[in-house]
Amino acid sequence: MNRERRKRLLARGLFAAVIAILPVQYYVEHRIGEPYPSLIMPSFAGDNTANGRIQVQSADIELHLCDRRSLTLRPDQFFDILPHSHVAAVMQRMFGPVAYHPHPIPHWKKWIVRYVSPGYGKRILLAQGRSPIDESTRQWLSNRIAREYGDKPAIFRVLWYEQAYDVTGYSVQGSRRLIAVVPVCLNSCAR
Repeated sequence: MNRERRKRLLARGLFAAVIAILPVQYYVEHRIGEPYPSLIMPSFAGDNTANGRIQVQSADIELHLCDRRSLTLRPDQFFDILPHSHVAAVMQRMFGPVAYHPHPIPHWKKWIVRYVSPGYGKRILLAQGRSPIDESTRQWLSNRIAREYGDKPAIFRVLWYEQAYDVTGYSVQGSRRLIAVVPVCLNSCAR
Protein backbone atom coordinates (compact mmCIF):
# COMPACT_ATOMS: atom_id res chain seq x y z
CA MET A 1 0.00 0.00 0.00
CA ASN A 2 2.82 2.39 0.81
CA ARG A 3 4.35 1.78 -2.64
CA GLU A 4 1.06 2.58 -4.40
CA ARG A 5 0.74 5.81 -2.44
CA ARG A 6 4.27 6.88 -3.43
CA LYS A 7 3.51 6.23 -7.11
CA ARG A 8 0.34 8.29 -6.90
CA LEU A 9 2.17 11.16 -5.15
CA LEU A 10 4.96 11.04 -7.74
CA ALA A 11 2.46 11.23 -10.62
CA ARG A 12 0.63 14.13 -9.00
CA GLY A 13 3.95 15.88 -8.30
CA LEU A 14 5.00 15.55 -11.94
CA PHE A 15 1.73 17.08 -13.12
CA ALA A 16 2.11 19.92 -10.61
CA ALA A 17 5.70 20.53 -11.75
CA VAL A 18 4.65 20.76 -15.40
CA ILE A 19 1.88 23.20 -14.53
CA ALA A 20 4.34 25.29 -12.48
CA ILE A 21 6.99 25.31 -15.25
CA LEU A 22 4.65 26.31 -18.10
CA PRO A 23 4.38 30.02 -17.14
CA VAL A 24 8.18 30.22 -16.89
CA GLN A 25 8.52 28.64 -20.31
CA TYR A 26 6.01 31.04 -21.86
CA TYR A 27 7.94 33.96 -20.36
CA VAL A 28 11.27 32.66 -21.74
CA GLU A 29 9.68 32.14 -25.16
CA HIS A 30 8.30 35.68 -25.15
CA ARG A 31 11.57 37.32 -24.05
CA ILE A 32 14.28 35.23 -25.78
CA GLY A 33 12.81 32.70 -28.17
CA GLU A 34 11.67 29.13 -28.08
CA PRO A 35 13.66 27.18 -25.49
CA TYR A 36 14.90 23.66 -26.00
CA PRO A 37 13.91 21.25 -24.56
CA SER A 38 10.37 22.41 -24.36
CA LEU A 39 7.14 21.23 -22.75
CA ILE A 40 4.98 22.65 -25.54
CA MET A 41 4.97 22.19 -29.29
CA PRO A 42 6.96 24.77 -31.28
CA SER A 43 4.97 27.62 -32.78
CA PHE A 44 6.13 27.04 -36.37
CA ALA A 45 6.05 30.82 -36.65
CA GLY A 46 8.58 30.97 -39.47
CA ASP A 47 6.15 30.26 -42.30
CA ASN A 48 6.33 33.87 -43.60
CA THR A 49 2.77 34.30 -44.79
CA ALA A 50 1.18 37.73 -44.83
CA ASN A 51 -1.69 39.20 -46.86
CA GLY A 52 -2.02 36.13 -49.05
CA ARG A 53 1.69 36.05 -49.93
CA ILE A 54 3.89 33.08 -49.14
CA GLN A 55 7.61 33.87 -48.87
CA VAL A 56 10.36 31.28 -48.72
CA GLN A 57 14.12 31.27 -49.15
CA SER A 58 15.75 29.00 -51.69
CA ALA A 59 19.30 28.51 -52.89
CA ASP A 60 21.23 27.54 -56.00
CA ILE A 61 24.84 26.39 -56.07
CA GLU A 62 27.25 27.76 -58.67
CA LEU A 63 30.46 25.85 -59.27
CA HIS A 64 33.32 27.50 -61.12
CA LEU A 65 35.93 24.93 -62.08
CA CYS A 66 39.58 25.54 -62.98
CA ASP A 67 38.97 24.38 -66.58
CA ARG A 68 36.68 27.45 -66.94
CA ARG A 69 33.44 25.47 -66.79
CA SER A 70 30.58 26.79 -64.69
CA LEU A 71 27.73 24.68 -63.38
CA THR A 72 24.54 25.66 -61.60
CA LEU A 73 23.03 22.98 -59.38
CA ARG A 74 20.15 22.65 -56.99
CA PRO A 75 21.29 21.87 -53.44
CA ASP A 76 19.63 18.44 -53.50
CA GLN A 77 21.62 17.59 -56.65
CA PHE A 78 24.94 18.50 -55.07
CA PHE A 79 24.19 16.96 -51.68
CA ASP A 80 22.62 13.81 -53.10
CA ILE A 81 24.34 11.77 -50.38
CA LEU A 82 22.14 13.44 -47.74
CA PRO A 83 18.50 12.61 -47.05
CA HIS A 84 16.33 15.09 -48.94
CA SER A 85 14.81 16.38 -45.69
CA HIS A 86 18.26 17.43 -44.37
CA VAL A 87 19.48 19.42 -47.38
CA ALA A 88 17.76 22.72 -46.50
CA ALA A 89 19.04 22.62 -42.91
CA VAL A 90 22.62 21.90 -44.06
CA MET A 91 22.47 24.71 -46.61
CA GLN A 92 21.14 27.21 -44.06
CA ARG A 93 23.57 26.18 -41.31
CA MET A 94 26.74 25.88 -43.39
CA PHE A 95 26.19 28.33 -46.24
CA GLY A 96 23.36 30.61 -45.09
CA PRO A 97 23.56 34.36 -45.61
CA VAL A 98 25.21 36.14 -42.68
CA ALA A 99 23.68 39.41 -41.53
CA TYR A 100 25.78 42.16 -40.04
CA HIS A 101 25.21 42.76 -36.32
CA PRO A 102 26.51 46.22 -35.31
CA HIS A 103 26.71 45.65 -31.54
CA PRO A 104 28.93 43.03 -29.92
CA ILE A 105 27.10 40.51 -27.77
CA PRO A 106 28.42 40.05 -24.20
CA HIS A 107 29.99 36.66 -23.43
CA TRP A 108 27.58 36.00 -20.56
CA LYS A 109 24.60 36.38 -22.91
CA LYS A 110 26.20 34.06 -25.48
CA TRP A 111 26.72 31.48 -22.75
CA ILE A 112 23.16 31.71 -21.44
CA VAL A 113 21.58 31.68 -24.88
CA ARG A 114 23.71 28.71 -25.98
CA TYR A 115 22.22 26.51 -23.24
CA VAL A 116 18.68 27.92 -22.94
CA SER A 117 17.79 28.44 -26.60
CA PRO A 118 20.43 27.04 -29.00
CA GLY A 119 18.56 28.03 -32.18
CA TYR A 120 18.42 31.64 -31.05
CA GLY A 121 22.08 31.48 -30.09
CA LYS A 122 23.06 30.23 -33.54
CA ARG A 123 21.21 33.13 -35.16
CA ILE A 124 22.97 35.64 -32.89
CA LEU A 125 26.45 34.19 -33.41
CA LEU A 126 26.02 34.00 -37.17
CA ALA A 127 24.73 37.56 -37.20
CA GLN A 128 28.05 38.65 -35.72
CA GLY A 129 29.76 37.71 -38.97
CA ARG A 130 31.47 34.51 -37.91
CA SER A 131 31.85 32.25 -40.93
CA PRO A 132 30.87 28.67 -40.16
CA ILE A 133 32.86 27.41 -43.17
CA ASP A 134 36.04 25.94 -41.73
CA GLU A 135 39.07 24.45 -43.46
CA SER A 136 37.88 20.84 -43.21
CA THR A 137 34.61 21.80 -44.93
CA ARG A 138 36.53 23.57 -47.70
CA GLN A 139 38.70 20.48 -48.18
CA TRP A 140 35.65 18.18 -48.27
CA LEU A 141 33.93 20.42 -50.85
CA SER A 142 37.05 20.60 -53.00
CA ASN A 143 37.56 16.81 -52.97
CA ARG A 144 33.89 16.07 -53.67
CA ILE A 145 33.72 18.50 -56.60
CA ALA A 146 36.98 17.20 -58.10
CA ARG A 147 35.74 13.61 -57.80
CA GLU A 148 32.27 14.31 -59.24
CA TYR A 149 33.12 16.83 -61.99
CA GLY A 150 36.67 15.88 -62.98
CA ASP A 151 38.53 19.11 -62.23
CA LYS A 152 39.62 21.24 -59.29
CA PRO A 153 37.01 23.76 -58.22
CA ALA A 154 37.95 27.42 -57.96
CA ILE A 155 34.82 28.87 -56.38
CA PHE A 156 31.72 27.38 -54.77
CA ARG A 157 29.01 30.07 -54.58
CA VAL A 158 25.62 29.80 -52.95
CA LEU A 159 23.02 32.16 -54.39
CA TRP A 160 20.18 32.82 -51.95
CA TYR A 161 16.79 33.86 -53.30
CA GLU A 162 13.59 35.05 -51.76
CA GLN A 163 10.66 33.51 -53.56
CA ALA A 164 7.22 35.03 -53.07
CA TYR A 165 3.94 33.59 -54.22
CA ASP A 166 0.70 35.58 -54.29
CA VAL A 167 -2.20 33.19 -53.74
CA THR A 168 -5.01 35.74 -53.46
CA GLY A 169 -6.06 35.70 -57.14
CA TYR A 170 -7.35 32.98 -59.43
CA SER A 171 -3.85 31.94 -60.47
CA VAL A 172 -0.71 31.80 -58.37
CA GLN A 173 1.74 34.61 -59.16
CA GLY A 174 5.38 34.04 -58.30
CA SER A 175 8.54 36.12 -58.13
CA ARG A 176 12.17 35.36 -57.30
CA ARG A 177 14.69 37.91 -56.03
CA LEU A 178 18.39 37.45 -55.29
CA ILE A 179 19.05 38.43 -51.66
CA ALA A 180 22.58 37.18 -50.94
CA VAL A 181 25.62 35.48 -52.43
CA VAL A 182 27.87 33.39 -50.19
CA PRO A 183 31.20 32.71 -51.98
CA VAL A 184 33.57 29.98 -50.81
CA CYS A 185 37.02 30.19 -52.43
CA LEU A 186 38.39 26.67 -52.69
CA ASN A 187 41.55 26.63 -54.86
CA SER A 188 43.73 28.87 -56.91
CA CYS A 189 43.75 27.69 -60.50
CA ALA A 190 47.42 28.27 -61.27
CA ARG A 191 48.62 25.42 -63.45
